[in-house]
Amino acid sequence: MDGEAASTRRKRSILAGLDAAAVSVPMTLGGTVILYSQIAPEWLASGVLAGCLGMVLVHAMTAHIHRPVVYAARFFEAATLAAMVQQMAAQAPNWGLANTASVRVAMACIVVALGGMVLGLLWMARAERFARFVPAPVYVGFTNSVAVLLVLLQIRALWHQASDAAPGSPVVPFIAFIAALAVALRRWRPMWPPGATALLAGALLALLLARLGPAPLPLLSVGSGLVLPVQLADFRAMTAAGVQTPALVLELAQNGIILGALVFLNTVVTGQMLTQNDERQGMRRSDALLQSAALAWAGAMGAAPISGGPNVAAIASRRAMVTPLVVWTVAVAITLVYATHILAFVPLAALTGIFIADAWAMWDRPSARNLWTWLRGRPLATNAKQDIVVIVGVMAASLLVNMVAALVVGLLLGLLLHALRNTRRPVRQAWTGREIGSNCARSGNERRLLRSHGDEIRVLQLDSNQFFASAAQLSASVKEQVAGAHTVVLDWSGVRNIDTSLIQTLARLESHAAKQGVLLVHAGTELEQEHLNQEFAQHLPRALLVADLDRGLELAENRLIEKYQQEMEATGITTAEDSSFLRGLSDSEREEVTRRMVVRHYAPGEAIVTRGEVADGIHLVLKGTGSVVIAFDDKPSVRLAGVRNGTLIGEIGFLDGALRSATVIADSPLIAMLLAREAFDELAHAHPRIAQQLLMNISLDLASRLRSTTMQAAARHRNTVPAGR
Repeated sequence: MDGEAASTRRKRSILAGLDAAAVSVPMTLGGTVILYSQIAPEWLASGVLAGCLGMVLVHAMTAHIHRPVVYAARFFEAATLAAMVQQMAAQAPNWGLANTASVRVAMACIVVALGGMVLGLLWMARAERFARFVPAPVYVGFTNSVAVLLVLLQIRALWHQASDAAPGSPVVPFIAFIAALAVALRRWRPMWPPGATALLAGALLALLLARLGPAPLPLLSVGSGLVLPVQLADFRAMTAAGVQTPALVLELAQNGIILGALVFLNTVVTGQMLTQNDERQGMRRSDALLQSAALAWAGAMGAAPISGGPNVAAIASRRAMVTPLVVWTVAVAITLVYATHILAFVPLAALTGIFIADAWAMWDRPSARNLWTWLRGRPLATNAKQDIVVIVGVMAASLLVNMVAALVVGLLLGLLLHALRNTRRPVRQAWTGREIGSNCARSGNERRLLRSHGDEIRVLQLDSNQFFASAAQLSASVKEQVAGAHTVVLDWSGVRNIDTSLIQTLARLESHAAKQGVLLVHAGTELEQEHLNQEFAQHLPRALLVADLDRGLELAENRLIEKYQQEMEATGITTAEDSSFLRGLSDSEREEVTRRMVVRHYAPGEAIVTRGEVADGIHLVLKGTGSVVIAFDDKPSVRLAGVRNGTLIGEIGFLDGALRSATVIADSPLIAMLLAREAFDELAHAHPRIAQQLLMNISLDLASRLRSTTMQAAARHRNTVPAGR
């Protein structure tokens, strides 16, 4: 059975490799034609040889890396390189360099080789972490630009083929047929590789037409020699006397960096897509160096830029996980295709038809529909409008200038879009202390006071990213809340990123609040990957930091209670009388309860109840504060809530008789009265009405706290405000 399973896996891997080759070969031919038709049309045959040999070399050298990838020469990189070379060729006379085909090919070889080296440097710098910051509309703009450029180039190619063909040669109908066939295959036979199938059909149809007598169609001339573009390139001209070599080298290096970044992005996307299928992670250091060397070598030979192909990977992974066998199969298939001279029978018109079909498939239809909706004045979401601006900007730069300009514009618009969407709302939600509160258990007096004066507590929930662009808005929002406040709590728990300019803004806000007599409390400042506490400790050592929003709210409430302490004391109600535990009892009934209770004193840090112990009674806090915590093995304890004067401890275990579910620790010297279970049973036997009232008070208190917690949770998640506390 193991042998049969292994044999099945090998067959599936070979078929997957053949599927990938059937996609990558037409793409490589297309990229080669796009490049060499613009920089050296007479050397297209050498370019095809370099493209095929480069693909074989890259796949063979990288077949056994930790994250195998399938490659192709993509249209976008080929068009970008062609634009780069044409731009440098236009400047060549200014550098004292002749603008010849051999010089243009030399430029292309150097730029692609440098791009391969840049790829390795980006892998070593772990730049894949930043690839996710390039927004999707930038890629859509690139794709649409390539689609339009393909159509424009093929219109020109169609004109040349029709002009050069012999009278009666059916060039235009042939191109239309191949384009329609490729589109139909994508639509109705998605398992068939459309490019390879259309090329094969085009070759067979061209042979049939040649036998029937009409004028033959121009074929893709691949030649029989083994001359690579690097052998035809004139590198010596670049260092000849009178040539401004430094300026030329700088331009080559800049273009190499840009091209290397493009190849890197495509390769990263391909690797991430494959990782989702087989969970194998990215490049190791040795893998990155090997891949970089392979792509640089292929480029130095004169191959069109080769990178990871997401669509090729998608085709291959339909049948099997991408393994070394899949990659080797691709290399062998490409070798056989070139060695058997099958490409010599491919009509140029077939490639033109495939390019037009690819342009049709690449064009992003949702963005076109959104643009049409916007132009007609119909309602359109803000995000969709922003996407359209980025897409149109990239396309305009590519069509009016060149692909290099489109790349620069795309990256700038992408950064602007990223900043706009992540900094337009530095404050997600604002509440007062009457609208949201801590989980701290409080007496009736304290709850009444907080309802009366809770507006003096302001809570700001900050958004996920805080950059320099949001500094002014954040400053204005906080200053607005400081006016008339006693304490302002900034909730940082949802913030993932922050830059140093925000720290400077916070320093000014701290100073402003201090002058107004307002305390700023920073809650939840510990991030998942970075520790904001370290930034505060370094730049704002006097800032008040608390672990989470609940502690920040509790601190603000306690300060407000201290401010109005005299107002509470003026009621003349003692802590025991104010407790909800004794609510609904007469003075004599309260005395019956309290005389059965034992007063206990706890030092700071001492446990009042401990998780896992038997619930042998209930505590009424008379003075002091404490924390409800849960400790986990080998992990820091988690604070759930606080307790204060007039509140109960251990009521849940007292009701259900289960073991204690949490530990309560005294934060300050704490005095509590314990009603033991034996004393309660005695009370229930002698005074059943009192016991019933106590149980009802406990249940009502728990229900009230649960309702408050539910309302606050709804407010935080829905950005709504609860009706009251």
